[in-house]
Amino acid sequence: ITIDIQAKQEGSLSILRASGSILKSPGFLKVYDDDTDQDHPKKQAEKLPELFENENLTFYRTVPQQHFTEPPPRYNEASLIRMLEENGIGRPSTYAPIVDTILTRGYVRLQEKKFFPTQLGRVVNDQLIRHFSEIVDAGFTARIEEKLDNIAENGIPWSSVVQEFYDPFQKDLEAAQSAMEKVDVSPKDSGEKCINCQGRILLRESRFGQYLCCENFPRCQFKISLDPQGKKIVHETTDEKCAKCNSPMAIKQGRRGRFLACTAYPKCRNIIGLDKDGNKIIRPDPIVTDKLCQKCKRPMLLRVGKRGPFLACSGFPKCRNIQKAPSE
Repeated sequence: ITIDIQAKQEGSLSILRASGSILKSPGFLKVYDDDTDQDHPKKQAEKLPELFENENLTFYRTVPQQHFTEPPPRYNEASLIRMLEENGIGRPSTYAPIVDTILTRGYVRLQEKKFFPTQLGRVVNDQLIRHFSEIVDAGFTARIEEKLDNIAENGIPWSSVVQEFYDPFQKDLEAAQSAMEKVDVSPKDSGEKCINCQGRILLRESRFGQYLCCENFPRCQFKISLDPQGKKIVHETTDEKCAKCNSPMAIKQGRRGRFLACTAYPKCRNIIGLDKDGNKIIRPDPIVTDKLCQKCKRPMLLRVGKRGPFLACSGFPKCRNIQKAPSE
């Protein structure tokens, strides 16, 4: 809720504004009301008293606050799907393939649960807007889907809908084939030298974010991840020693959170998971079973994951066969 308050003083009129929320229905707050929870609805916006239009208020104090203009928040999966729904684009069965397509083709990357456009995505978007502006439009997609619904309901013939779309599209396609310029999206030279082999360090981008790596990959495994602002992610070293090679362990950030990794990677691939409090997640060593893998006939190992025990082939990573653990 936003409240505008007229304040008159010495002949001048000022408008003061207060924004917050008024609880209309407690809902689950009847049984869960934890003020220490930062995700709690009360933490989202300040509570306001119940007021009425044209009500006379008594001045108590004024709290000035400075606000800076902020860009719109980046889309995440939920807000992107909500935008598609509001514009009449797609159906519930197509939302997941839409998200999967833009990720798989490398148009965007998912970082911190938000979508960030990649260099390839920006280039493709710019070219499509420049040469196919009528098609790359939310209204166009919604109109086409409405016509497809009418075709399915035998309202209009499909041939007329296809003809109406294809005639102008063919002209734009022929024009784009001659006018669209070639854009280089190859990795860029960062100007740095590899500390291992003195090769050039290239700036690359994947669906998981930007990173720096040696031009001699895979012969040279040097790699440094970058955060959304393009800064190097420096891994925090610890006093922990690797149980396999006695090298120092470093704290790294992965898709599933923070973890300890051996600094001798890729020669040593030992990793240890960390919980949200930074404590090591200790899992028991795998147990060799009498059961053989159906794919490669190697012994199956009984392992324990975050979802419980399971059977995994001892030939990992060449064989990635896993099975449910027996109930007993």
